[in-house]
Amino acid sequence: MKEFLSENSIYIVFLIILVIWLGIFLFMNSMDKRLKEIKKEVEEIKDEE
Repeated sequence: MKEFLSENSIYIVFLIILVIWLGIFLFMNSMDKRLKEIKKEVEEIKDEE
């Protein structure tokens, strides 16, 4: 196992970076959906007044 990690350390780093970027992308995507819903609700409230 130690030999595998030392020989393939660059791939492990790339995998960790990929996972981090994927997490950031998913977080931003979910935040965008929430903000669109909130914006829609705010516009509906403004239209009622």
